[in-house]
Amino acid sequence: MKHCVFFAGILFAGSCFASGNAADSAGKTITASGWGWTNFGQIVHGHWYGPNGRQALGNVISHEWREQLGAGLRLDATVAERFEARASVEIGSQLYYSGLIGDQDYGIRQRDWNIYVDEAFGSVKFGDPRNPFLRIMAGYFTYKYNPEVRNLGEYLFRTGVFPGVVMNFFDWPQSRLLGVRINHTAGLFHQDLMLTNETDFPLPPAKDYSLSWVAGMGVGKVLDIGAGIQFAHLLSVNSKLTEPVDSAGNQYYPEGSHANPGSDTLPPGGKFYSFGGVKAMGRICFDPKGLFSSNRFGKEDLKLYAEATVLGIESALGYNNYTLYQSDTTWHTIPLQDRIPVVLGFNFPAFKLLDVVAIEWEYYGCPYSLDVWPEMLRGRPAAAIERNGSYNPAAWRDDDIKWSVWMERTFKLFTIKAMIARDHDFMYSYSNGIIRQTIDQKSDWQWNLKLIYAF
Repeated sequence: MKHCVFFAGILFAGSCFASGNAADSAGKTITASGWGWTNFGQIVHGHWYGPNGRQALGNVISHEWREQLGAGLRLDATVAERFEARASVEIGSQLYYSGLIGDQDYGIRQRDWNIYVDEAFGSVKFGDPRNPFLRIMAGYFTYKYNPEVRNLGEYLFRTGVFPGVVMNFFDWPQSRLLGVRINHTAGLFHQDLMLTNETDFPLPPAKDYSLSWVAGMGVGKVLDIGAGIQFAHLLSVNSKLTEPVDSAGNQYYPEGSHANPGSDTLPPGGKFYSFGGVKAMGRICFDPKGLFSSNRFGKEDLKLYAEATVLGIESALGYNNYTLYQSDTTWHTIPLQDRIPVVLGFNFPAFKLLDVVAIEWEYYGCPYSLDVWPEMLRGRPAAAIERNGSYNPAAWRDDDIKWSVWMERTFKLFTIKAMIARDHDFMYSYSNGIIRQTIDQKSDWQWNLKLIYAF
């Protein structure tokens, strides 16, 4: 209740402060906007412990009901002709996974309320204030480089290098970044250079800084292409967190080696895993509507798009340029093609009845579990694999293919979004406070529906 009262106070104060969108003699303006939403759905079929799950502990998830709601307020300020600022907060609630909870644990029936900063940044514009060629932004901001992606994709910022964990959250195909963004625009070409700190990605933060460059360009009315590169954990503030050297579980060995980690002392030829690495992204969108004129199709209809992200490139900067797993006591290099999530998408014609009907398909041949809980518990970049010779990478091929069907329609201030998917969904457990991937086999899938009101 105290969270609700606090948030209501923020809404009231912000609305009063920005009422009338008043402008003073110096040209300062403050505008307020807000939103409220609720979404609900089910994991129709899923797994909590992966393909080798412990059945006695409730491995199978069946018709797990999920429900969330939230509201937010945003204030946009134009302090001067070339300086703008934004601050927004949101309150949201969630219900935890109940499959591991006994009837006596009533906490599963209680909502968890959280208030958090959505965005908080300032920006300076250079050139024509109405169409600046350069903009410098600093603070905490949302970022999305692929405008077509509805669910799968946007993996330059939503993945790790090693382990190559991939994240999806319903109706959030973007990222929140903390740092500095330098944006340059010249006609149909635009690019961003960013130095950012770790924020939302749910691996144990090493508090490092990453350097990223992302660019995009329109080619007539038909093509939109883009590319990007990220030097993850480029500036390490604590090398013991970025590359732990005090754990046998973080050791690896050359391909073909039969050595096993056994102590904190690294044997000859061995190395330690690191969170650091280099990622590269490429994307393309083809819109055939630019080739003909028709009033029957909606703005998003017929678009065909693709994105691929390489999670780990050989680097001269000393990062791990390969990832390894152990099978039958032998270490093997994971081939490049198994470190590249590839996404294909197509917007089916909705003929303006819906704003978008998108089908997305993904292949990602990662041969180990994509859970994040081992890294959260241990703070180690080593993947969630067994190192006793029983690990079989073939057991994890059922999650190589992902798909998503997305539908959306906006009626002035009201929006409806719906999704059916077998994606990289993650869910929290109330009993032990961990987060796990729950859809990792061919029979697993979920659905979600979201209602949004914005003003």
